[in-house]
Amino acid sequence: CHVALIFWFFGMIFAAFLYHADILPMPLRYAPGTKRFAEVCPVGPWAMILGALGTLVGLMLSPYCPRWKPMDMCFIDAACVHQTDETLMKRGIHG
Repeated sequence: CHVALIFWFFGMIFAAFLYHADILPMPLRYAPGTKRFAEVCPVGPWAMILGALGTLVGLMLSPYCPRWKPMDMCFIDAACVHQTDETLMKRGIHG
């Protein structure tokens, strides 16, 4: 889960850099309804798209990334190996 957050963050930073460099177009317009600010602001969907894409890539890669702390893992045979049929139990244990 931490990996997805990191990839989301880098996707957002990358989108902000591309916005600032005027590489990504901003086809939409937003007019805030405040008295102090009456300008029309250009906006684009790219930050949300790149953020979502980064999150998806991070979630897909998270099982393959190294952990910062070791995880204790165990094998619960009651959930994975048949408990009443002797033949299926041997196949489940020995492969």
